[in-house]
Amino acid sequence: QPAELLVKAQGKPAPRMVWYRNDKLVKQDDKVQLETTAEGLESTGKIMFPAIELAKEGRYTIEAVNEVGTVKAEVPITVLCPPVFTKLPDNVEAVEDDVVEFKVEASGKPAPEITWSLSDVALIKDERRTIQTTSSEKGYKTKSSLAMKDVQMTDTSDVYRIEARNKVGTVTHTVALLVSMRMVAPKFLKT
Repeated sequence: QPAELLVKAQGKPAPRMVWYRNDKLVKQDDKVQLETTAEGLESTGKIMFPAIELAKEGRYTIEAVNEVGTVKAEVPITVLCPPVFTKLPDNVEAVEDDVVEFKVEASGKPAPEITWSLSDVALIKDERRTIQTTSSEKGYKTKSSLAMKDVQMTDTSDVYRIEARNKVGTVTHTVALLVSMRMVAPKFLKT
């Protein structure tokens, strides 16, 4: 998504505009475009990002400079990113009474919240299901797992929906659980 900052300054003579990111001079390239226009005593400085990305986040400073002096203005740029799945679980085939686990990872900024649902009903921890979710220290990644114990034939074809959501967007993924009957060797009941 494109983004731009525009700053106006006045001086005699009209000032030239210089941009810095985290105290380093910003140079124009294919990801950053700089533009300065002057009309009379007024100058306009513009920094444009054709497609803003997380790497361009930081503290931006613009200096308006002429022979008489310099003024500075600072603005932080925070880049928000919609969630994306970075690790997805596959469908699981299990045998009755097995323990199964689905694991998922998503990243985004802010870190996405991950929820699990079955037939559009949000899952919570119960006697058979455990959900664990953690976010990384940097705050961009979230890991979540859904573990089930004592799976049964009645769990077959259950489709679990995983949703990763933050204030910028939402992504979903579904996985299925296929449970087969546990085979038991024959034994005599009475002899």
